[in-house]
Order: sequence, then structure tokens, then C-alpha cells
Amino acid sequence: MASVYVRNDIRRVLEEAYIAGNITFSEKELLHIELTKVVDHPQLSPYFSKHNTIFNEREIFSNGKSFRPDRIIIDNNNIASLIDYKTGNYDKYHRKQLQDYTRLLETTGYIVRDRILVYFNKNITIKHV
Repeated sequence: MASVYVRNDIRRVLEEAYIAGNITFSEKELLHIELTKVVDHPQLSPYFSKHNTIFNEREIFSNGKSFRPDRIIIDNNNIASLIDYKTGNYDKYHRKQLQDYTRLLETTGYIVRDRILVYFNKNITIKHV
């Protein structure tokens, strides 16, 4: 997901990973289905719009610590949203992590509207924090 900014990036990103030998052909096909489910999900598709400013895995430093949210989305009104991708089940630490990211962005002057955890399991599960 680090190189997927908008829906049209999926095919290119997977092809590059396949050519580099990072994934097999069957993994490429499976990942295409899974990534498409995320970017086309009704609750998530607005966050993959080409009209947003997107920062994937952008490192933020604060008080000597490094933080790396999976996805920061800034809309046309300069309102931020956060998405973090996870596997496994919900853990309260995941919520805290998004809250920490929110505080960091707010210290830079952004208003954070949405904080979303996306879990990749048998199904795509979305939890708003």
C-alpha cells in the first residue's frame, strides 16, 4: 500500500513487485483483488482520490521520536485524515497509535477529521477511531 496513492497505481505497483521478484504471479493476482477491495470500498474510496494530497509512510519526528503513519490524506480544505493498515484483530494499541498521529498532525496546524484502521484479514474490516 505504500506506493498506492490512487486506484490507477495498483496495477503498476504490483507489476513492478512481480518483475522485481518480490511476489509471484499468483500473489500478484490475489493482491490485485485485495487492494482493489480497499480502494473501491465505499467508506475508503474518497481517500484514494487524485484530488487529495497523499503522504504514504511519511516519517514524522517529534521529541526525538520517529512516527510513520501508513497514510495521511489532506483534502482541498486542508483537513487531514489518517489511515493505518493492520493484520490480525483490533488492539487498543492501534487506537493509541492513531491518537498519537493525530496529536502530531494537530501540532502542525491540521485539523484531523477521520482516523481509520483497515484490517486485512479474511475480509477487509474498517474501524473508525
